[in-house]
Amino acid sequence: MTEVDAPSPAPCYRFARFALRPAERALDADGEPVKLGGRAFDMLVALVERRDRVVGKRELMDLVWPKLIVEENNLQAQVVALRKLLGPAAIATVPGRGYRLTLAVEAEGAPPAAAVSSEKQASASAPVSAPPPIRHNLPRSVETLIGRGHELAQVRALIDAHRLVTVTGPGGVGKSRLVIDAAWASVDRFADGVWLVELASLADPALVPSAITTALRIEVAPATEPLTALKQQLGDRRALIVLDNCEHVVDAVANVLEAVLSAAPNAHALVSSQELIGIGGEHVLRLPSLAIPAEASPTAETALGAGAVALFVARARAADPRFVFDDRAAPAAAAICRRLDGIPLALEMAAARVPLLGIDGLAGRLDERFRVLTAGKRTALPRQRTLQATLDWSYGLLAPREQAVFRRLGVFAGSFALAAAADVAAGDEHDEFGVIECLAGLCDKSLVVVDPGEGDVRYRLLETARAYALERLADAGETAAVTRRHALHYRRFFAACCDDWTLLSDSAFRARYAPDLDSLRTAIAWSFGPDGDSEVAIALVGSSGQLWASLSLYAEAERLAQRALELVVPATPPALEADLWSAVARIYGQRNQQATIRAARRAAELYRGLADSLRLGCALHAQGVAHAAERDEEAEAVLCEARPLLTRTGRPRLRAMAHSGMAVAHAAQGRPDDAMRETQAMLELWRVAGAEGATLRTFGTLADQVWAKGELDRAIGLARDALEQHRQSPFSDSVARAYVSANLFGMLVERGDLAEAQAWGRQVLPELCELSIAHGWSDHYASYLARTGRGEAAVRLVGWADALRLAKGLRRQPNEQRARDAALALARANDPAADQARLLAAGAALGEEEAHRLALP
Repeated sequence: MTEVDAPSPAPCYRFARFALRPAERALDADGEPVKLGGRAFDMLVALVERRDRVVGKRELMDLVWPKLIVEENNLQAQVVALRKLLGPAAIATVPGRGYRLTLAVEAEGAPPAAAVSSEKQASASAPVSAPPPIRHNLPRSVETLIGRGHELAQVRALIDAHRLVTVTGPGGVGKSRLVIDAAWASVDRFADGVWLVELASLADPALVPSAITTALRIEVAPATEPLTALKQQLGDRRALIVLDNCEHVVDAVANVLEAVLSAAPNAHALVSSQELIGIGGEHVLRLPSLAIPAEASPTAETALGAGAVALFVARARAADPRFVFDDRAAPAAAAICRRLDGIPLALEMAAARVPLLGIDGLAGRLDERFRVLTAGKRTALPRQRTLQATLDWSYGLLAPREQAVFRRLGVFAGSFALAAAADVAAGDEHDEFGVIECLAGLCDKSLVVVDPGEGDVRYRLLETARAYALERLADAGETAAVTRRHALHYRRFFAACCDDWTLLSDSAFRARYAPDLDSLRTAIAWSFGPDGDSEVAIALVGSSGQLWASLSLYAEAERLAQRALELVVPATPPALEADLWSAVARIYGQRNQQATIRAARRAAELYRGLADSLRLGCALHAQGVAHAAERDEEAEAVLCEARPLLTRTGRPRLRAMAHSGMAVAHAAQGRPDDAMRETQAMLELWRVAGAEGATLRTFGTLADQVWAKGELDRAIGLARDALEQHRQSPFSDSVARAYVSANLFGMLVERGDLAEAQAWGRQVLPELCELSIAHGWSDHYASYLARTGRGEAAVRLVGWADALRLAKGLRRQPNEQRARDAALALARANDPAADQARLLAAGAALGEEEAHRLALP
């Protein structure tokens, strides 16, 4: 006799004040039955059972209306009904993806919300090989390139044969996609990588060189022009630079490419632009529209042989898996592709409307719209008029509420978060939930692109769609109001930036703020402009100082800070002025101690008046460290005042700062043991705080302190380790790394390893010169010259360094002073008759480039 398992209890889900029993089709609130429509009940069950994830709209429609074809507004109506019952925040809309239940659910007798399949478990336990080194930054498309096989082969052949290839054509014709696919096909043919530079969101042509150096991961010294760094560091590298969307900055791109391709003989460039670059050596592919069926009434098979129809059908099926393309639908599809002139962007917009209108309804609506929009500018290219008509048509299909949200989203440069969209696009006629629903509709219509990324979902408008949105914004007379709202949003968003830096790890801080860098730039540019707001400009620059520093964007931040300081007036709120001066001190840092002291002192004065102890502690710390680096007597008093203000916060990063200040002071006073004790303490706290950048700087500091104690072998080992850590970390700071490189050279010289010192010194000198931190390397190079029998050159280099320090008000650190003394002593011993006073004076008169050449090992 076999035993029979007891039946499982019927599941019951409890959330908030509700109890849901799907098997009984019952919902109770505080123990009392709740009346709920059948479709709304089914939707609630679907969301509760899938509470661990976002449920797509198509999946919900199939669950709630199985085997039926219904309009999407039915789905939205049920969501509205459930929100009225459960609360407005109970169901979250994730634009472009679907809906998710936000309430905490307790399940009784129910399976878990998600189960890991055996297949996933097996794959998780399988051995994983080490990933190959990264040699590109190309995005991976999830969609197949359709109708461009011939053009793709052409571009690949042109890249192999020529160093500058431009793919040109009207907006929306598919230049970017073709260029990126061609770049993917070229990855294995360029030993030093294939690097995409997206210029669509770049408003200032002067930033083109910076955009390229950032994409190629080239460090740019604060005092060096990005173009100079780009030419120097590309050198003989065999790399492919892919510049996408260049037409709005074409003159700047032409200047940069002409300089770079001349200086780097093995570099190639692949460009997409509506306008030719117009320099020597340019080879052009004019990208045509996709092929259109020649017949008015083709069969489905014949129609799919044309690229335009193939693309349209593929996108229509993606928008609605139930879409059937047969001989009956083929003539309508061919007519749509013909009316849209085979332009891919227009075809994709049209395909997104198939679920709502059907192919026949779409064809009829499109025909009507084109009769209205055939009178474009006579001076415009025909395909430009066609794309404008397509955008007008797509915009006209939107509900008035969606139109308002769409045009307001045009103010965002680059991607934006959901909260930013809700804040900026809201108006008297919209609330937050209304904007979110409209954004969801715009994502569904392919007017807004979803960028899932690794963290929160972000959104963006395609370049052409954004330009169109801005035109409609101007037509509506909303530009001034919305751009101001955009700037005010980012003023509020970045207000917490400095505080968050004290609380978050480097990776979390960068993930929160770096994605909005383009929008920050846009907001600052508006605030500086004729219709801007000086107080907003001061607030934005002051609050974002830590972001610029964490990204090593010192030169750009310094320019913005100087402009913001010019806007400060007696009526400026003290808190804003204080934050701005604090940002200035942070930006200058160890590159210019006297400027840091002045800025930090003013910030501290203002914070003292505001009774803001946390920010006062940070300002005093910056001032004290700069004083200590200068070996000023004032340093210890300032740092002692800062220390309790920082430590009592309990925040590991601020506690570490308190130790770091004292470490600098002890080292400057010639107390290496005390300095190392403080450094070890701060290193542990940096690690607890997740401050990887500061940890890297501390490794270099330890090497310097051990060197000061005379333990050369250990110091050299620590310096080598620090440089290796810098090479591996995305949080490496160019200035900190340069100091370690200079110190390692000085250590090798002092130990007498002159052959290795020569090789290392030659390698790192160009980077050291670019950073304009001669006070960190000149004495060590002078010592090397003296030890290798070039006494007069050594003395002249010391003279140049003396004059430079005098002009900048800088003092030598102990290791630097020891190197200077050794250089002069060795030069005197080797040539007692030399007139060192004359040589020092001659050195003081040297220009910067002359001194650099003199220092070359």
